[in-house]
Amino acid sequence: MPKHLPRALIYALLIWLSGFVWGSIVLAVPPLRDIPAIPYISTNLAISLPIIVFWIWFADWLTLRYLGLDDAHEDKIGLKLGVLFVIVNAGFDIGVIVYEFNAGWAFYSNLTVWLAYAVLLIVPVRVAGRG
Repeated sequence: MPKHLPRALIYALLIWLSGFVWGSIVLAVPPLRDIPAIPYISTNLAISLPIIVFWIWFADWLTLRYLGLDDAHEDKIGLKLGVLFVIVNAGFDIGVIVYEFNAGWAFYSNLTVWLAYAVLLIVPVRVAGRG
């Protein structure tokens, strides 16, 4: 586990909230909501593509902030932080999107969901490796 677990959890929650807020905005705007799905790629590209692009930057920035903590330089911290980002985001996706919003497990049949999780895993590893 990351040494500063509360901070890492807050960062992971911020990442998920950014995607949730953007998805809510898109679903509230009829022209964006009505963009046709691409089977097995994305239910709505107006939601998934901006989230993926934003998360590349956001995960990078949050990882740099996390690494800026005095004693955050432990072994494999990028991997630990990335795994935590994925676990928290997948947990909230399952709890909120799959169950509460009744998207069902078909939510996970889209490539963009898995690409977003990959971003959350890979970006912290690469950022920590740069330092």
